[in-house]
Amino acid sequence: MKWLRRLSALVMTVLALSLTGVVAYAHEVPDPSRTGTISVSMKYDGQQVPGGTVTLYRVGDVVSDDGDYLFVLNDACADSGVSLDDLQSPDAAEALAAWVASHDIAGTTVEIGDDGTATFTDVALGLYVMVQHDPASGYYAIDPFLIGMPLTE
Repeated sequence: MKWLRRLSALVMTVLALSLTGVVAYAHEVPDPSRTGTISVSMKYDGQQVPGGTVTLYRVGDVVSDDGDYLFVLNDACADSGVSLDDLQSPDAAEALAAWVASHDIAGTTVEIGDDGTATFTDVALGLYVMVQHDPASGYYAIDPFLIGMPLTE
């Protein structure tokens, strides 16, 4: 009988601890004055693909949300109707690429070097869509994709 009371007390203690032990994690809000670098390496079948250009368009801003941060569409893209719920969605990237093209939104274009790499420097915090309008000779353009600065995993 004594062991039954001890077992009951142990179960109640474990249950009480499991209900109160909630841990929350948040990303540190980035410093908006900092900039970064975005590099893209073009490869096909394991080989570098030099030539062509890629263009980076800023489509979103970083906002603080109760100790965390997230991306929201900027003024130039706010009326696009694109949802940022899934930043890895090819549909969101395609829709934003079409939006910036149809609304003459300026981007930054960089040539792809002999090593197959294009590098954008002094990139401000925000959400970007990368588009390739001019692929290397003999290749198709890459699909547009979204990339955040800072990049989190």
